[in-house]
Amino acid sequence: MLEWMNGNCFRTSHYPYSEEMASEADRRGIAVITETPAVGMSYFTKQNQLLHAEIIRELIERDRNHPSTIMWSLANEPVSSDLAARSYFRFSSIPFEFSIFF
Repeated sequence: MLEWMNGNCFRTSHYPYSEEMASEADRRGIAVITETPAVGMSYFTKQNQLLHAEIIRELIERDRNHPSTIMWSLANEPVSSDLAARSYFRFSSIPFEFSIFF
């Protein structure tokens, strides 16, 4: 359907799709924005925040070599105006290792 509409990009809304879907997007030249399974995020506990960071790391590790993956979305409709959310979205608060990008 995406090709029928002359589309070239989609977001995996509300949860990440399978790796097979990423491979198919690679084959068809379709850009993909991968979504994490998180909504809102204003009520995240520290444990949830750590789990969410781990999920993001796993998605990046899984899809980093797929040319179709152009972006990883941190959350669907995050409450980014909350004071607590602002600190969460600072890059330094999510412990990524830069080596996963190379």
